[in-house]
Amino acid sequence: MVDTARTPPNIRSSNVKQIKENFTSVHPRPSVSTDSKSIRNTYTTMVGILGRTRRFDVISKLQEQIVSHTVHC
Repeated sequence: MVDTARTPPNIRSSNVKQIKENFTSVHPRPSVSTDSKSIRNTYTTMVGILGRTRRFDVISKLQEQIVSHTVHC
């Protein structure tokens, strides 16, 4: 039995499927793409994350991997 006191009124079992569909439409599953723009965006995001840790050796290795990946594609 569902504890209705704890369950928010907007979430019912009949709505779960609709909520999932809305979520996946707003947040699509990440797809691996080989076009240079998406790779550059991923790289920029990773640099932003890694830059906060100030581990530039990791960033330079990551850059080498991405450059070699784009060359091979």
